[in-house]
Amino acid sequence: MAEKGVRFENAVCQAPLTLPSHASIFTGLYPPSHLIRDNGAYYLDQRFQTLAEIFKEKEYNTAAFIGAFPVDSRFGLDQGFDVYDDKFKEDEKFKAFNSERRAEQVFNSFQEWFLGNFQSQFFVWVHYYDPHLPYDPPSPYREEFSDPYDGEVAYTDFYVGEIINLLEEKNIVDNTLVIAVGDHGEGLGDHKEIDHGLFLYNSTLKVPLIFFAPKNLPSQKIITSQVRLIDIFPTVLNLLNMPIPEEVQGESLIPYIDGKRKDNLVSYIETFHPREMFRWAALRGIVDGRMKYIDAPKPELYDMKMDPEEEHNIYQEEKQAASRLKKDLDGLIERYSSKSSSRRGLSSEERERLMSLGYVVDSSPSEGESSDFPDPKDKIDVWYTLQVARGLQRRGEDEKAEKLYKKGIEMDPGCSLHYLFLGGLYLKAYRLQEAYDVFKMGTKALPESIPLHDGLAKTSVQMGKYQEALKECEAILILNDKYFNAISLAGLVYNRLGENEKAIEYLQRAARIEPENKLLLLDYARVLATSGRAEEAIDVYSSLKVHYPKDFRIYQNLGITYGNTGDLEKSIENLKKSIELRPTALAFFNLGVALEKIGRIEEAFGYLKAYLRTTSEGDTARKRIIQEKVARWEKEINR
Repeated sequence: MAEKGVRFENAVCQAPLTLPSHASIFTGLYPPSHLIRDNGAYYLDQRFQTLAEIFKEKEYNTAAFIGAFPVDSRFGLDQGFDVYDDKFKEDEKFKAFNSERRAEQVFNSFQEWFLGNFQSQFFVWVHYYDPHLPYDPPSPYREEFSDPYDGEVAYTDFYVGEIINLLEEKNIVDNTLVIAVGDHGEGLGDHKEIDHGLFLYNSTLKVPLIFFAPKNLPSQKIITSQVRLIDIFPTVLNLLNMPIPEEVQGESLIPYIDGKRKDNLVSYIETFHPREMFRWAALRGIVDGRMKYIDAPKPELYDMKMDPEEEHNIYQEEKQAASRLKKDLDGLIERYSSKSSSRRGLSSEERERLMSLGYVVDSSPSEGESSDFPDPKDKIDVWYTLQVARGLQRRGEDEKAEKLYKKGIEMDPGCSLHYLFLGGLYLKAYRLQEAYDVFKMGTKALPESIPLHDGLAKTSVQMGKYQEALKECEAILILNDKYFNAISLAGLVYNRLGENEKAIEYLQRAARIEPENKLLLLDYARVLATSGRAEEAIDVYSSLKVHYPKDFRIYQNLGITYGNTGDLEKSIENLKKSIELRPTALAFFNLGVALEKIGRIEEAFGYLKAYLRTTSEGDTARKRIIQEKVARWEKEINR
């Protein structure tokens, strides 16, 4: 692509984190404007116009094919997309933060859509996520590369190539603009940062950026000027002769492509990940191409020309230059900061509600002034301990990992991830009491940590502590009223407690957030059916049947629900389909009962015999009744 297109050699992201960086790509705005400061707990507000929305307004078909959870539809990047395919695993009720799918699966989903839409005008986002920890490329890339990270990059690059091949096969490559871009880099040990999000060094800020349109753009063009990901939005619109919205903060790169500009575009940079996950200082900075200033408790200044590896902090020697850049940074922050926040602070009433649940929340500012928290540089050993422990756990060395997680908690009780991963380790080993104790300790130390409340809620459910689980769900929803896991878990707990109206309320709310979640919808329909709302349940099952035509559970549950309403023909039809897909004792039983009710005794006899042959029930009253009935019918049939 670079050989036949335009490569920007010095492109920088505005935040080295997946969700904030993609929000900047799709809005053309800096993080202080679009308000997405970290992964997992922020949402792009509807008031921000995305590139997809602009193309949808122009009657393009819009589609996205997503590789991992950090850009799941629940976080708002689905705005403007007709199709937003973020199904990572079909049977995943609660998407884990590390839920992802390989590039091959993403490409296959894209290809299926593309083959039905390539003759129309389209705007598509194909999101590959593979080069992230843990590095685990498939064969043959695992064998071909000694470094598994390189293997994942090569594997991903192959599926970038498959997209170009599709365009060539359909003879539309000449009138299609393709942009290949990374949302952030990977530390790979630079400044002791193994992955990304902790620091603002070039190892995680510099990204690949290629514009590929062989008939419309120069080939083998390399641009060395510093550009930014916020510049993609206006450049695309400029290339297609569409007006650029006034609020966009990026600039069109067409003058650079045409050779009319060569200056560096100054960029604001930030990471709030240290503040959000570790209670360390958030970092903000400014880079003008040559000089980079990072505003931290211990400020940093680097001459990128003389020191591209950023090994020599010249802040003390160049106080005047640092002061100038600090003033410029403050000006950018003032100019681009939104008046509101997508992750607001707690009201006094909400603080009181948390206190009533046993949690004392401090009033520290959510923005996190750097002077109020430790410098991430001073906490690198805590962070490194966490990364080593995670590596040990991935290799199955749980005992060593456990010791390191405990050591990490001792080193810094304010670091939420040590509690989170230690609790997760215990949960996986079904050491429920130990998991409960760790999550409990974590929520007491960090009452604003939603993942820790989430872990405690799920552990409480597994231990049968339903009221405590509801308390934790309530705490989460005080902190974040859109948090899917808490909403759906509360629905399931209320169902187990027999409070089905409340269960329906929460499950319905969860279904609005994640309408593609099959297991959630199966639970929702089941609770509707058992609450006397069979028609609504049938609607949900019927919709599921369209999207998942090979899932036996949908037909089985739909057949049972129809049977309970008295529509025996539809009950029999769906139960037979269920058995065709996967025979179960439950389906055999219900089908036999339905057939008996309409007088088809010989058929009923066969299915009830199959029920007795396959059921794992003990000596139940139902089983005894069927045994007696089958014995009686067998005599009558053989007479």
